Amino acid sequence: MPTPAVTVVLPVYNRRDLLVRAMRSVLDQSFADLELLVVDDGSTDGSPEIAEGVGDARVRVIRLGANRGQSVARNTGITQARGRFIAFQDSDDVWLPGKLARQVEVLEQQPDVAMVYGDLERVPCAGEPFVIHSPDLVRGRVMDDRSSGYAAYGLGIQTCCLRAGVFRAIGMFHEGLRCFEDLEFFLRFTRRYRAVRIPEPLVQYHETDGVSRVNEHEYAARRHLLRRFWWSVAWQRPSWWWRERANIRLRRRLDLP
Repeated sequence: MPTPAVTVVLPVYNRRDLLVRAMRSVLDQSFADLELLVVDDGSTDGSPEIAEGVGDARVRVIRLGANRGQSVARNTGITQARGRFIAFQDSDDVWLPGKLARQVEVLEQQPDVAMVYGDLERVPCAGEPFVIHSPDLVRGRVMDDRSSGYAAYGLGIQTCCLRAGVFRAIGMFHEGLRCFEDLEFFLRFTRRYRAVRIPEPLVQYHETDGVSRVNEHEYAARRHLLRRFWWSVAWQRPSWWWRERANIRLRRRLDLP
């Protein structure tokens, strides 16, 4: 089988009713030189069988056997990826047409760019869709001036396409985190690499019962981020370090003013 240009990693856990929609939005992209790795994270609802039934030779289903979390699932896909670029999809979201072609074009034309990403169109359970604008990453900047502090906060992993060599250089997703594992990766990324934002929605982000909410995993992850990036925080925005410590203690959301 020829080596694909892009590997798309799609973790899934008990999403049989939404999985095919997410997969088809990848497989129907105008840029078709891809493989889609569906990493089943111990589903009990038949999700891997649904994925296998899509009937596209570009699909590979990897079964973990037990629920081990998104980081493990994504890392498993990364280690088995054959493409020179790696992109990510979530099992309940939809890639918009042309997403991948536009990203690959940038990566091919600008060899100093390590990642291309875009905005999200959020589709709530009730109400009208709206756009979540991703931050503009600046190489070397871990912090920005927003209330959330971290420069990569609000960037959706499902909008991203990266060079595969990035993961070999800085490592993969932190498997000990059950929240903000993508933010932790992006903060490591932005200290070293240049990224380009396409300033329009590339993905529909569908609100479901799996949408992240404040919980103990969030507070543990935020404590980890403060420890991991304390020097960058202290150098680039010292007053925010104290405020975030207080917010964690008071159990306040990261993005509150």
